[in-house]
Amino acid sequence: MYDTNVECDGESALVVHIRHKLLNYVTQHITADYIQLTEQAVIDLCDHCLVEIPITDPITLTPNPFDSPTGIHGLGPLDPFQEEFQTTPDAIQHIRNFMKSQAGKPMSDRVAFNETSSESYIPVCRPFSPILTSRARRETPRPKPFAPKVLDTLPPSHRDFLTSQGIAPIGVEPILEISFTQDEFLDTKWCLRQEECDAVRLLLNSALTGPTKEYQNRHLNFSSRPDSPPIPSRASEPEFIARKRYAGNGVRESDRLSTIPPIVLPWVNMEDIESNLHQQNMIVVDEASRSSPSPTPSPLSTQEDSLDDHFMESPDTTPPPGPPTKIGIVQIPVVEVIYGKNNPPHIGQGIGLEAVSLAPDIASRALGIADFAKLRAKKIIISVPESLSTSTPNLDRLEEPSRSIPENVYDRNTLHLPFPWNPPNLPHRYMVSMDLVQKQGLVRFLRSRSCSIDLVERDTLAGVDIIIDPKTAIIFTNLLVLPSEFAEVVSKIAQQSWLYSRLLVIFDAYPPAYSFRSKDTCNVPSELFAYSPPVLKALGRLRRDLGISEGCGTKREECLVQYAFADTVEEAAMFARYFGDLAEASDDSQGELWGDRAWLDGDVLEVLRPSALLSFLLLLIFGLEGEQDLAAADGMNRFAAYLILSQIDLAEFLELSAEARVEMFGAFVGIERMMLLNRVIEHRLQTFQSSDWEMESSVVASQGEEWI
Repeated sequence: MYDTNVECDGESALVVHIRHKLLNYVTQHITADYIQLTEQAVIDLCDHCLVEIPITDPITLTPNPFDSPTGIHGLGPLDPFQEEFQTTPDAIQHIRNFMKSQAGKPMSDRVAFNETSSESYIPVCRPFSPILTSRARRETPRPKPFAPKVLDTLPPSHRDFLTSQGIAPIGVEPILEISFTQDEFLDTKWCLRQEECDAVRLLLNSALTGPTKEYQNRHLNFSSRPDSPPIPSRASEPEFIARKRYAGNGVRESDRLSTIPPIVLPWVNMEDIESNLHQQNMIVVDEASRSSPSPTPSPLSTQEDSLDDHFMESPDTTPPPGPPTKIGIVQIPVVEVIYGKNNPPHIGQGIGLEAVSLAPDIASRALGIADFAKLRAKKIIISVPESLSTSTPNLDRLEEPSRSIPENVYDRNTLHLPFPWNPPNLPHRYMVSMDLVQKQGLVRFLRSRSCSIDLVERDTLAGVDIIIDPKTAIIFTNLLVLPSEFAEVVSKIAQQSWLYSRLLVIFDAYPPAYSFRSKDTCNVPSELFAYSPPVLKALGRLRRDLGISEGCGTKREECLVQYAFADTVEEAAMFARYFGDLAEASDDSQGELWGDRAWLDGDVLEVLRPSALLSFLLLLIFGLEGEQDLAAADGMNRFAAYLILSQIDLAEFLELSAEARVEMFGAFVGIERMMLLNRVIEHRLQTFQSSDWEMESSVVASQGEEWI
């Protein structure tokens, strides 16, 4: 149970981490921020569609705001409450006697103003008293305290004083205030009536609900994704401390080279001879003391007055300030005779004597049998061991880089040629473009005995080089120029994926000029190594961009794209034949599209050419004139168009119903392709009929005007 909770917590933490990392990217590039979109729609609706309606006439005076609720609720005139002080004459007389008010001006007026002068003010508070010393405070007489009897008669607290005088609080009845909202009281809130709710609901649903998308991106559908696998537990590994990259790291402080000079060389105290030398050197380039040209000479001035102190004479004729110095010449002793040149030659000269022992041989019993027989003057046959062959030391040679294809290039969509290659028994016939026919070296290998491919030429195939059948095509591209042209290759593959179900991209790992050479010189191995790091990086980006295009919907998901890498021109031709054999093995037409394909030799426009009037009607209504125009329709390619027109006339094909077209050609060119072609034909026919009806109505209107 604990492991399950830990796994759930880890998965939830992983989900939160992925959402935190990818939420901003998804809301910016993949989906829309619907909260911000809704707020902006409300702001635009309020600014452009809703207008504030005034409740008063602009030519009349604005009424009192309180008059509106008074008239709505039927309130009468409200008299203000006048509170009057009520008391008895005895109480008033008692207060006057107790207060003992004096006649004349009140005390406040007499204190604030002087009667003699209106501008002079009498201070309300008394003046400051001088600070007394401790002796003065002791000698200052104090007033006598109150009698004890008087203090006892006073109440101890204010509450007791009020109780003793009979003063009690007056009970006030609470006033109940009715709570109401301002909008309801003023009747300013507009409310929908019950009969208007349904109409407003239908209007909002039609305005805010957009059309449903037919295409659903499977990468953004979270319900179709499988659950994330559990995170595998990582095996315990020893912890290695990362090295720093700068030199000298890990060396003790005492072993560094920077500590050697202070130890070996004594410290020399250098005195600055000229501390302001840099200031003297900057006199000429200083902005404050700018060099000025020599003034115009006058009759009384000399040549020395016209010279600038900052410039030397040209030529320099000023004598040097001191005697010239000479460089001391070091005398090398001359050796007339090279030492050892006159020594007599020796037989052992130039032979190393490292293994020679200078100890003499001593005749003893410890010698061998051969030495003992030699001393006894006996002749014996001694087997001389074979001399060790003087082997020269092997020099370390740099290993050349491998010329084979790297393993990381291959994946599950990469084709490999079968080994050994067996020449085919039956020939194939493919449709090729004129650009491929110009590569004579490749064409010769395609027509050779090892491939047995017959080529049917077309001026263009709309992006591909070879069409094998209506669902299969081949694209040739050069691997050496892939880093600079991979974006064009990705765009071409994405466009052709909507026309074919299987595509083979053959990467030529040799210079493009080899395809134009003769058969004997074009099959030599290339001296350039095509699988360089930039090329491998471009291959990775190519596969990544194709995956992104498939996720974004620019590439058809049902199209299978495979790759092949050809090191020679012959291998490129073999890959084309091998891919054709795979297409023949997966054929659904029960072999009717294969065989000798004699129907590919004829020309549709000459054999089945319609009349001039019918051609004009076909071009006017459907925009179709022949094979090339039919191949340009949505979902069609050149092979599928030729296959249809080789069996039936274009006019007869257009006269057929949509079900008859699918039944007759759906098994050969594909049911989805025929259904898409039927929609294109139906759309063009509806467009022509609508334009024809408008033309007839305009003609009738013009004739009516003429009769009038």
